[in-house]
Amino acid sequence: MLVALLAAGTVLVPVAGDQFRYSVSTGEHVTLEVLRVEPRAEQLVATVRERRVWPDGTSEEAQFDLVRTAQALALDMPPAADNARLSPLVYFFASASVRDSWLAQQGVFLDPTGNQVRYQIQARVDAIETITGPAGTFPGCRRVSYTSTLDSGRSPDRVTRLTLWLHPDIGIVRSYSVTGTSARLTELVGYRKF
Repeated sequence: MLVALLAAGTVLVPVAGDQFRYSVSTGEHVTLEVLRVEPRAEQLVATVRERRVWPDGTSEEAQFDLVRTAQALALDMPPAADNARLSPLVYFFASASVRDSWLAQQGVFLDPTGNQVRYQIQARVDAIETITGPAGTFPGCRRVSYTSTLDSGRSPDRVTRLTLWLHPDIGIVRSYSVTGTSARLTELVGYRKF
């Protein structure tokens, strides 16, 4: 099965030691490093360490899993402080074409009054583009936009609008998010792949 995963499509296969460095428009620097990769059933699960450094020099580390199946990549994050129950965020499909869409994530979070609110995040491939940034030029990036809705069908105010540019062999090369009037641009500035 592992051989089939490695051969299936052209979707990033994580390897222990892979490292990706990002710069954020707010002055933060983020480094993602694949610590280990384990085959589980019909998937590879990579444990990734995220180190975030703010402009004042303070830093924070966290871990998450990157799940690679024969068809897709997904992020599996630990529960948030509000005990949100989340499914993995499916952020890329090997066969994704322009106008394809999918249910990227669903879950439950607690609103400020403590009530559970169900939500869904829908993903859509808007375009296939060449992206040039600090780490180089990446042709064939899928521009994927994410839209959130609450169980009532209304769009949640507190959820970020997000666009990712995903390269099949590298992963995320650029992201742009907007929360209220605050916008963040994150760009890949360097990477090392084994």
